[in-house]
Amino acid sequence: MDRAASAECGALSLDMLHKFRILVKSNTGFSVAPEYKAKCAYLFGDVKTVDNIDKFVSSLVGRRSSLAQHNETALVFKDTIDQTMCVPDD
Repeated sequence: MDRAASAECGALSLDMLHKFRILVKSNTGFSVAPEYKAKCAYLFGDVKTVDNIDKFVSSLVGRRSSLAQHNETALVFKDTIDQTMCVPDD
């Protein structure tokens, strides 16, 4: 797995979710928008990009962290990415 490419695709996805107002940034960190379940984001990319986003999501789910704040942030990111549909467009 190309971790750098996966992290970059994940970061771009999170940035788009922030722009779509599904992910909200505050002074204390990130949270899901109150109405986030009513929204869905469609991200288009080639098969490799979609695969990298899937790997990023998997890394959030499989993350082992002893720091509660980092784990909570990972769960927030995962919840918002669950509102995303990645569509391969080669």
